Amino acid sequence: MRGRYFLFLMRFMIGVVYIISGAEKLLQPYENFLYIVQEYDIVPSVTVEYAVAWLFPWLELFLGGFLLLGLWTRESLIVVGLFSMVFIVAVGQAIIRELPLAECGCFGDLVGMPLTVTLIIDILILSLVILLLRFYDRGTLLWALDRCWIEKKEQYETETH
Repeated sequence: MRGRYFLFLMRFMIGVVYIISGAEKLLQPYENFLYIVQEYDIVPSVTVEYAVAWLFPWLELFLGGFLLLGLWTRESLIVVGLFSMVFIVAVGQAIIRELPLAECGCFGDLVGMPLTVTLIIDILILSLVILLLRFYDRGTLLWALDRCWIEKKEQYETETH
């Protein structure tokens, strides 16, 4: 039983991290995050840099909200896992190439973290996402809107068969 609460807490914490990260970037001038994206020096073109700087904060905000609500939980976890992989590659290559980044830019001006700490956090988030997906039916859906739809679908299927 405690495992279910642990899984819910992990889903909730990842959602909060993503909401804070996305909201903080959205509350700052757009150019601040664009500058961070450019500093990582891995995006292939200026157009893609602008798209990433505009799109990522919104996606983080919505993904965090979906995880908090338990709405499209599996899909949100998959996207968060993909984001974590992208972040691990971006931060890892910045560390290997010794880019002059004082901090990651993950939380705008709210929190500054060295790249090594950011890499550890990204690996931890990816590990938690894998855990949540592995035990999806057992506890990830505790207090989730998805659970309502699943129960209604199961009830409909039993009534029609």
